[in-house]
Amino acid sequence: MQQSELYKTSKMKLMAAADFLALGLDLDGWPGWRNCSEKTKRDRFKRIYGAYPLTCESLWKDMQISTKEDCRLDDNDNPKHLLLCLRFFWEYATEDKLCGRFQIRSEKTVRKWCRIYARRIHLLLPNKVRNRKTWLNSDSQ
Repeated sequence: MQQSELYKTSKMKLMAAADFLALGLDLDGWPGWRNCSEKTKRDRFKRIYGAYPLTCESLWKDMQISTKEDCRLDDNDNPKHLLLCLRFFWEYATEDKLCGRFQIRSEKTVRKWCRIYARRIHLLLPNKVRNRKTWLNSDSQ
């Protein structure tokens, strides 16, 4: 199956940059984010997760349509877990801290999702990263 066919047959919800922005800022517990400028929201998101919402959208879409079985998302995957992994990469927070932030009961579950998404991101690297210094810092939104 080609990538475009995989994308068309996926039952999974599409996640736009705006969806990742809203989810990420809600998870961070910032109640006033809806009243701020778009630039302020994006900058805050970047400070929290180490990547912009557009990067998250791109990763999510590429994981949906990946031809690599280990990289492809299942229909029940949760975008919250991608943000969990990015937060772990960015902050290298302890598992108990991530449990509280992402409302996950078990440190073992945090570890599981971080490993799954770290592997998927790693599998995407050859296709996604041309210049490793600018990939997570791209503000072309």
